[in-house]
Amino acid sequence: MLAKTHILFGAGLALTASHVANLSVQTTLFVVCSGAIGGLLPDIDHPSSTFGRRIWPVSLVISKVFGHRGITHSLLAMAGLTFLLLSGYHLPAVGLGLILGYLSHLLGDFITPHGIPLFWPYSKCYRIPCPIRTGGFGESVLGLLVVFAGAAWAWNRFA
Repeated sequence: MLAKTHILFGAGLALTASHVANLSVQTTLFVVCSGAIGGLLPDIDHPSSTFGRRIWPVSLVISKVFGHRGITHSLLAMAGLTFLLLSGYHLPAVGLGLILGYLSHLLGDFITPHGIPLFWPYSKCYRIPCPIRTGGFGESVLGLLVVFAGAAWAWNRFA
């Protein structure tokens, strides 16, 4: 998926969770913003990605050691991030948003033709049976659905 769709998915999942949890407006803002950032976080393994370009030395090392869509696109990384952020993290709303955004990224790449290595270091990539092409019409439609659903929930919750 494209970076803009990952941002939308991260923010959208975070907004949905905030709505379900009936969080305050201020907390929701923290969760949604960090969800958008978390939506880009797994691509730290690609130096040319939106996130990778901002911290290219770290991204370059991760890319050389693990490759793109390696460990950072696995359940192992998701579990590690969750453990790290939930054990002693002092900003729970930001941690929740980062976790949700990260999860949304994995789900987003799971629906692409390449898929993701869910059980890394086992290299088999998993995906849905009828994947959506990156940058294609299906991705645009999904992005719009997330925006409209998020706007509707925000309107109902905060208006």
